[in-house]
Amino acid sequence: MIQGNIEKSRKKIIEFLGKHQKISLFYHLDCDGIVSAALAVKGIKALFSSDIESEPINYEDFDQINFKEGAYMFLDVSLPARVYSQLMNKGLCIIDHHALIENSSQFVYVNPKMWGNYTYTPASLITYLLFENEVREYDWMAAVGVVSDAGGKSQASFIRKTAEKYGIKLNEDDPFSMRSRFGEAANMINSLTVEYNKEGAKKALAVLLKTKTIDELINNEEIKRVYEKVNGRIERLLQDFDKKSEVNGDIFFFDVPKKYSKYSSTIATILGLDPRYFGKVIVIGKDIGDDSKRFNIRANGVNVNLNDIVKRIISEIGGEGGGHDKAVGAVINKEYEETFRRRLSELIQSRRS
Repeated sequence: MIQGNIEKSRKKIIEFLGKHQKISLFYHLDCDGIVSAALAVKGIKALFSSDIESEPINYEDFDQINFKEGAYMFLDVSLPARVYSQLMNKGLCIIDHHALIENSSQFVYVNPKMWGNYTYTPASLITYLLFENEVREYDWMAAVGVVSDAGGKSQASFIRKTAEKYGIKLNEDDPFSMRSRFGEAANMINSLTVEYNKEGAKKALAVLLKTKTIDELINNEEIKRVYEKVNGRIERLLQDFDKKSEVNGDIFFFDVPKKYSKYSSTIATILGLDPRYFGKVIVIGKDIGDDSKRFNIRANGVNVNLNDIVKRIISEIGGEGGGHDKAVGAVINKEYEETFRRRLSELIQSRRS
């Protein structure tokens, strides 16, 4: 089902790119989004002499987008209606794998869910398939993006085929985890965004655009130094979580100290994949400035739809947020923090009972 629709979508994207010489490309600042951006830029430049300006983005950035001349492309980002409604007349293309958005027929929109395919497919693989003719030798890069976004198991055939092509051994007990060459590369990319936030995402994209092989990426001395520094801090925060998290039934709440707030998303992802917390909900909070709070929430092995729950709460108290069934982010005003935590616990419990 996906291949025929990819071919149709590719034609729409090529037509879109042919109409717009100037593209503002926004990508989510995680490894999946960064890899998607690298593959898209490589693919576009192989097809057209487009002027591309790229910028990482997160949920809290939607109202700060600097609208410029030209068309817009968003990768691994689900835009709210108030944003995409402003961009449709300028030219808009979204490549994503989160929950479907409304009125998508009015712009170029690629999301496997719109074809009835709900197999978990990270944006990096979708982008690779769309530009496969142009970026075929970067299949290893797409595999890094897939594994980083916990998509290895659902895309097992692609990961196994790519690993075999490059002689990469997969862990026998858990072949699609981060404990592989793909996972090692993903951790290195993520370490840049953890340490330097958006500037790190830009750096990671610049490195990927110049990198030819996975070995070249993993042996990058500059990134290795950052990774070693970040990894030590993450280990200490994981120990703090084990000792200090607040437990409410099967929900574990933990606030990352302000000076380590940039590690919150990474901590949530690691804990969400930790077998000790299978069947539990992990909620990692951090302060954003003086007025806002961000939560990264994971629910591996829990029969709930976190995206629906977070959307429900935000409709009640305001804010931004969304993502996947088992992994979401939310940004709210701090004055509603206790309400958010209470409603999250209530809705998770009600939908599990």
